Amino acid sequence: MVASSTGASVKVFYVCLVTYYLFIYFIKSRIFWNGAGYFLIMCSVGSVAYHIIFSGATIIMERTRPEWLLLERATQILLTPAFSFPIFWMMQRLDSLFFRRELKVDVTGGTAYE
Repeated sequence: MVASSTGASVKVFYVCLVTYYLFIYFIKSRIFWNGAGYFLIMCSVGSVAYHIIFSGATIIMERTRPEWLLLERATQILLTPAFSFPIFWMMQRLDSLFFRRELKVDVTGGTAYE
């Protein structure tokens, strides 16, 4: 048991997170662009995918069926995209604070990012 607040075992969480990571990595390797719109879409897709993966893994790996807490799952799925914009803004600020990417001039006259 992972914690007292959940009845799911560690193996279910491990399988869910590995499957979730592979799913998101597959999508990111096929489709990628910079910006908040992409972050919003990936958060939305990831939120829905996690609930589907978790439900499927629990049905397959556990003896007891998972509870379908529809209101809780819907709230999580709807709040994830809503909070993705402030999180994206905060991550951008932290990125610019710690990692300064300056435009440098190449010897040949071109420009390159470092």
